[in-house]
Amino acid sequence: LLGAVVEVKFDRPIETAAILTCDKIFTSTTQLGNEAACNWYSDSTLIITVGKGNDLVILGSYLTFANNAVKAKGQSYAIAIESTIVVGRPDQPVSVESVIEGPSEIPNCGFVQYTGTKSRGSGGRQLTYEWTIPNITIVDNTKDSIMLNSSDLQIGTEYTVTLNVKNFLAVIDNSSLIITRDANAIPIVYLSSDVDAQNVQVTDT
Repeated sequence: LLGAVVEVKFDRPIETAAILTCDKIFTSTTQLGNEAACNWYSDSTLIITVGKGNDLVILGSYLTFANNAVKAKGQSYAIAIESTIVVGRPDQPVSVESVIEGPSEIPNCGFVQYTGTKSRGSGGRQLTYEWTIPNITIVDNTKDSIMLNSSDLQIGTEYTVTLNVKNFLAVIDNSSLIITRDANAIPIVYLSSDVDAQNVQVTDT
């Protein structure tokens, strides 16, 4: 499984002339998505380009060969392969980088937003998100962004906002941002967790 492509390798050449489309090769193409394509890179290597849709093939998905379809090449009485294969992890899966954007200091009152939309490594699919803050209840903590009410935080106390991000290959990364509620109605300055906040010049005054 390589992002939007699945590579299937056979241990011997396959007779490909009559199986040039996905529906001729597999019993079901639902999880391959709309407009999926199956192309023979060679007579022993099949490349599946995953299409669009919901519940698409992921790590651990099963693909079953159609009855009497996939046969060894050059053998008149070859028995068709009638088995199920499991989609595995690629040798070099796409890496994930979790990125939090939001203020490190929040005002005494009001709402502030923290977002993970700049996170990278989806591999062409949707990333999944999980936000945590110790001792704070987060509404909808599996969204790509969250809103915090400053009144839920104690003034002067440091809180660690953590975002766990996972892609469809089950590759995970997390990032954290330390936040503090100020006693004053300060202006909100948005920072990113992938930037060194200690070296960011916010103002000259």
